[in-house]
Amino acid sequence: MAAPAQPKKIVAPTVSQINAEFVTQLACKYWAPHIKKKSPFDIKVIEDIYEKEIVKSRFAIRKIMLLEFSQYLENYLWMNYSPEVSSKAYLMSICCMVNEKFRENVPAWETFKKKPDHFPFFFKCILKAALAETDGEFSLHEQTVLLLFLDHCFNSLEVDLIRSQVQQLISLPMWMGLQPARLELELKKTPKLRKFWNLIKKNDEKMDPEAREQAYQERRFLSQLIQKFISVLKSVPLSEPVTMDKVHYCERFIELMIDLEVRPTKPYGTKFDRRRPFIEQVGLVYVRGCEIQGMLDDKGRVIEDGPEPRPNLRGESRTFRVFLDPNQYQQDMTNTIQNGAEDVYETFNVIMRRKPKENNFKAVLETIRNLMNTDCVVPAWLHDIILGYGDPSSAHYSKMPNQIATLDFNDTFLSIEHLKNSFPGHNVKVIVDDPALQIPPFRITFPVRSGKGKKRKDVDGEDEDTEEAKTLIVEPHVIPNRGPYPYNQPKRNTIQFTHTQIEAIRAGMQPGLTMVVGPPGTGKTDVAVQIISNIYHNFPEQRTLIVTHSNQALNQLFEKIMALDIDERHLLRLGHGEEELETEKDFSRYGRVNYVLARRIELLEEVKRLQKSLGVPGDASYTCETAGYFFLYQVMSRWEEYISKVKNKSNASPDVTEVSTFFPFHEYFANAPQPIFKGRSYEEDMEIAEGCFRHIKKIFTQLEEFRASELLRSGLDRSKYLLVKEAKIIAMTCTHAALKRHDLVKLGFKYDNILMEEAAQILEIETFIPLLLQNPQDGFSRLKRWIMIGDHHQLPPVIKNMAFQKYSNMEQSLFTRFVRIGVPTVDLDAQGRARASLCNLYNWRYKKLGNLPHVQLLPEFSTANAGLLYDFQLINVEDFQGVGESEPNPYFYQNLGEAEYVVALFMYMCLLGYPADKISILTTYNGQKHLIRDIINRRCGSNPLIGRPNKVTTVDRFQGQQNDYILLSLVRTRAVGHLRDVRRLVVAMSRARLGLYIFARVSLFQNCFELTPAFSQLTARPLHLHIIPTEPFPTTRKNGERPSHEVQIIKNMPQMANFVYNMYMHLIQTTHHYHQTLLQLPPAMVEEGEEVQSQEIELETEEEGMPAQADVPSPTDASSGPETFASPPDTTPSQPDTTADQTGAGSSPDITCAASEAPAAGAGPEAVPAEAKGCTDATPAPEETK
Repeated sequence: MAAPAQPKKIVAPTVSQINAEFVTQLACKYWAPHIKKKSPFDIKVIEDIYEKEIVKSRFAIRKIMLLEFSQYLENYLWMNYSPEVSSKAYLMSICCMVNEKFRENVPAWETFKKKPDHFPFFFKCILKAALAETDGEFSLHEQTVLLLFLDHCFNSLEVDLIRSQVQQLISLPMWMGLQPARLELELKKTPKLRKFWNLIKKNDEKMDPEAREQAYQERRFLSQLIQKFISVLKSVPLSEPVTMDKVHYCERFIELMIDLEVRPTKPYGTKFDRRRPFIEQVGLVYVRGCEIQGMLDDKGRVIEDGPEPRPNLRGESRTFRVFLDPNQYQQDMTNTIQNGAEDVYETFNVIMRRKPKENNFKAVLETIRNLMNTDCVVPAWLHDIILGYGDPSSAHYSKMPNQIATLDFNDTFLSIEHLKNSFPGHNVKVIVDDPALQIPPFRITFPVRSGKGKKRKDVDGEDEDTEEAKTLIVEPHVIPNRGPYPYNQPKRNTIQFTHTQIEAIRAGMQPGLTMVVGPPGTGKTDVAVQIISNIYHNFPEQRTLIVTHSNQALNQLFEKIMALDIDERHLLRLGHGEEELETEKDFSRYGRVNYVLARRIELLEEVKRLQKSLGVPGDASYTCETAGYFFLYQVMSRWEEYISKVKNKSNASPDVTEVSTFFPFHEYFANAPQPIFKGRSYEEDMEIAEGCFRHIKKIFTQLEEFRASELLRSGLDRSKYLLVKEAKIIAMTCTHAALKRHDLVKLGFKYDNILMEEAAQILEIETFIPLLLQNPQDGFSRLKRWIMIGDHHQLPPVIKNMAFQKYSNMEQSLFTRFVRIGVPTVDLDAQGRARASLCNLYNWRYKKLGNLPHVQLLPEFSTANAGLLYDFQLINVEDFQGVGESEPNPYFYQNLGEAEYVVALFMYMCLLGYPADKISILTTYNGQKHLIRDIINRRCGSNPLIGRPNKVTTVDRFQGQQNDYILLSLVRTRAVGHLRDVRRLVVAMSRARLGLYIFARVSLFQNCFELTPAFSQLTARPLHLHIIPTEPFPTTRKNGERPSHEVQIIKNMPQMANFVYNMYMHLIQTTHHYHQTLLQLPPAMVEEGEEVQSQEIELETEEEGMPAQADVPSPTDASSGPETFASPPDTTPSQPDTTADQTGAGSSPDITCAASEAPAAGAGPEAVPAEAKGCTDATPAPEETK
């Protein structure tokens, strides 16, 4: 019996196939964007295409894909649609195109939003067609297409145009389709709805008969659609074969009905055939799940996570203790005893442990189960928003009943001018008139208005009609003196925040839900850190939880938090990511325990010194407890006596000298900068004296907090105490929160505020879990603030299961859902990462994204990229040796020509003097990533003159990171692939600060509608690489300025590879010649120049190593052949490692390696050396690299 057929993968048509199609010929005549003289609109074209291309092929995906990719919808269908030309073919063509866009996961409604006038008429036509008799104008297959279109509409309610039409179908008036008795029952259940129902009836009475009848038709649409479905269902015969058209119609109808309530998961298919035995296909005998408790030491005890050093274990074998599935174990044991089957648990020889980042699925499921069985409480102000009910802006601070009028912005503002510029449209009143006193920090009093009984205000909660609502009262204040030592001075913010960043900071300090949308480079992390700092200083008794998607983002936050005025004893970092922190300080739980113990000893030493300076006998510094008694009976008594002497009790003017004369701690502060007291005024010296006492008092306050470390003896108990009592700012990843929720709740962990970075990359359930890491107090959640910072225009969470991703919409983060339902957001609108020209490649995706002033002013942004004519360029890469993209394994795409070209440009930049770590190479597919890494290893990885790029990775992995120069390979030559997801395009275009160079098949990507805003800018520049070989790095040429050096145009990859080889050879020969010259110098001269020799060599390398145009054989010169090279030895594919493994700066093997890979100048593909031809053979097999 033959094996059942595998489900076919839908293969996108190639460029050549597209060009050969009849549809393409029509597109070139009527609507292709690159055609200037188009034929006038002809309705018959639409009729013919629908009948001959779509219906005749039975709605074949390949035909519809061709039409959609040719921009049929954007440039022909909707552009020319009107009620006068509307027809069945027209309606169906539009629905097919929209459905295909959803299948391709690309934006579908942009075209309709640009020309919305006729959409209401179009939508009514669709509703009418969906209810038509199946034996009439529309077939059941066509009505199935319409159902799918309607399903997409119901799932696009965030689009105003769609919502305005769909709401008429699914809002309360649709209840008129209910039976009268059922309607009465439902209205009794919810009395509030009866008021709305009566209001609807009154409004209906005011409508004219025609409009009323139209409204009734729309309200009864779903009821009538259900009736139609029932009639189709009843037409299915009980015993005879059923037509697939009816099956598909019923499936789409059920999907539509379910989507009106909840989006379910649906089977999508798997890689193996379920109808055949699993074991035969995969070679496994038994698979059992377990949970690893831990690794055992020599004595059979689980090794606990704790401080270093880890125990040293003998031998090669390791033993793990695991928790088995008890139900499965019972079945296996029963089978063994009753049937004599082998013992499953004696036969295991492989243990597979998931990656740590992916190993949270069991913890998440357990957490969900526990949450379902416990009385967890979400704050009342968040409840409806999370469920998607009510007013989306109800949790905005302007509508919160407990908003705070006066806030201390601490070091947020750099000056009073900065403050005034941060609140445009407001009247700023400073309570002091003296400009000398108008210095930060500032307290600001905002107008607070209650929304009850008044008309709804705008999102900011401000009544624009009153002057009072625009007035801010600003109070400068002085931070109390903290002591005479330099380290007592508070750290200050140095960033001049924009007015939108200030609004985000203000919103984050107020109670409620704050949503901050941060495009690339707009300072999301800086805003987050300032919010954390301001909450810390305004509400010192509150605890803040920081949650991010990745350890890298958490580490970036922590490194910036440490630069602000936050006491490090209040910081705690949970999880394993703290190992990557670029600091000597350890913020993990055990690191904080060690810090407390070490700090306790330091402080007790200070107590000992203070005791000695005061001449008090005994050992007050023995413990924290004895130190506390010493402070109470010795230090406080002296301070109170001192205050009684120097405080002015009469009307006589105080004596300045008394402040210093009676000060009891002169000897203790002898090691501080002298003189401590300036003697200029009584107030100044008194503030210094009080600052000194604050310094002393802080020592004993900290020791009192550290007393617990004396009472708790184990490191585990001490770390738990720090987590629950001491830490004010606790940071963890969402994965850690899911893994450890049970333990945290059990410990009694409490927090008042949550700040989430990368919120748009976190799964909805993993966003929700951190809200419930604590038990409610008296039935209420103590959560006061929830700040979410992210960018829904960049890539969403990664869902590997296609069924979950496509059908249950699991890749939609809670952040994105909130944005879609209309929760107010603060959109940061000024970027400071990239050149303005690079920003233009992606700023069209945002409402309003400009540039910070330094992007125009700083030298690094205004200076050109040395050796390259343009700061960004799209470089066209044709087939190499007749091959474009290849797919050695399914979805494992590679493109050898692009990979070689990218590496050649990287080597060229390094030879010019670019630091290798300032260059990153990105690609859109894992296969290409491995191929590029392979080529770098063989070409230049171990060559000290070139080195390795900072990173070679995929666009998806590089989200949230940046580098000065990005080389990007788009790989595909047959179909655009997943770059059609505009979010991926935004990430790809926004990673570079100074230079972006994209390698792609231009003819494929320039015709993709979704990519048009970026690619229209890219294709406006030449599509061949323009280089300036004689311009060294760094250059003084301004960006956009005409170069003084000669520009060379590189037309293809072999030419670039040849050029780089010759450039490298010239550099080696120049360096060798310089060494020979040094060897011929007299001994005295060599000794004198010995100290600067290395610097001279470097200088010579940079100055002479740049080949002049005349010194380099032209790659296009027919006279230059293989003899132009330094006679590289012949290398065959069967011996790929003979040159690659031999390394050394400037050595012959290195030259051989570079030479053997480069094509001969002026020759065709046959002249390319053997190793370049056989590069695919030298590449590790996909199984090794995947």
